[in-house]
Amino acid sequence: MLLDHDLSVELDAEPRSAALARHALSHLLSECGVGGETKDFALLVVSELVTNAIRFGREPIELRAHVTEDVIRVEVFDGDNQSRRVVDYPDPWATNGRGLAVVEAVSREWGVARGDGGKTVWATLDR
Repeated sequence: MLLDHDLSVELDAEPRSAALARHALSHLLSECGVGGETKDFALLVVSELVTNAIRFGREPIELRAHVTEDVIRVEVFDGDNQSRRVVDYPDPWATNGRGLAVVEAVSREWGVARGDGGKTVWATLDR
């Protein structure tokens, strides 16, 4: 069982990339002995962050994850400096607008780091 491990996966801006990201993170978490609700929440976070990068960002898109004995950190980089915000009261009939609120609800903390060439949206979860 690995206690401290990293993941880095380049993704295309296409819908199947969210599934590829979930699969890669699921494999890493299993190798590190992470399961149950914690694993489910981490996979939900990566799905939301990658989907946002595909829909609203631009390539390159990269999933990075770091798992330690205490924390799971998920990061999604994309080549656009603009970031989404949490919608306080999304339209109840809307089919989108809740992703970052979900990330906020299941993560210990999350944020956006802007830099040259893009941004990284990150979230941490307790193991």
